[in-house]
Amino acid sequence: MGKLASIARRAIGAETVASLAEELRDVRAEERQVLAEADRLKALIPGADSFEAARELATQVAKCEWSATSASARALKLESRLAEARAREQAEALERHRVRRIALYRRLRAAIEDAAAMQAEAITADQEACRELGEQLVRRHFQPIVFRGILLPDLVALWVSETDRVLDPKPATVPATAPRRTPPAAARPASSLQHPIMAAAAGGRELTVGSSGPLHAPKVPDDTAPLEPGEVRVRVLKAGYPGPDGKQSHMGRLIRLRREVAEVAAKNAAVLIIEGGA
Repeated sequence: MGKLASIARRAIGAETVASLAEELRDVRAEERQVLAEADRLKALIPGADSFEAARELATQVAKCEWSATSASARALKLESRLAEARAREQAEALERHRVRRIALYRRLRAAIEDAAAMQAEAITADQEACRELGEQLVRRHFQPIVFRGILLPDLVALWVSETDRVLDPKPATVPATAPRRTPPAAARPASSLQHPIMAAAAGGRELTVGSSGPLHAPKVPDDTAPLEPGEVRVRVLKAGYPGPDGKQSHMGRLIRLRREVAEVAAKNAAVLIIEGGA
């Protein structure tokens, strides 16, 4: 890049880190070039045909050395201007990020304050239900609407998915089909374990069927598979805690969790880390 381009950039105040760095590279290349030419000319002086020819070579060497000294001085000035330009651009970038972070903080603060207010309302509603009906009955039918995790997208998504499944399930889409006539099912004794009402016990509620007494949904089996990297095995301390398979766990069930999820759940006394916690 020539001197005219450099002068034009300074005149319009358009000096940037990139343009100054490019100009500095050109000046350093010019300095190396004239020094190489000076060395070449010096090597020719001993073999000159005459004193006049040797003196002419020496004059050209002096000119090259002066050009190299001049280029070196210009390079030093460019390095100083480059440092100033870098500091200026960094200050502008810092200010830009500061403004953005303040705007994001204000939005996040408002969202967290709203979420905290809603969380308090949900806790109050749960406490009122427990006072009216008793905690044991309420816990058999409802789980607390409480988010005890860290505000990270994956943890929030896990909580939303599980809570929606329990409290706000979406109706299954069933394609319309023509009705079929089926023969009536044979009568079964009320005490039979094949009684159709067993399907209603999948939610874990006790149902009395004839004289057979209360029926319970089968417990979800423990997850004893080998731990993957970054996983730990935990024992569930709060009934209803979701496992990695999406099923609600009974108290005492063994499940595998990601270490960061397990540590948050352990702090909230929802699980106890028993393997892989070191």
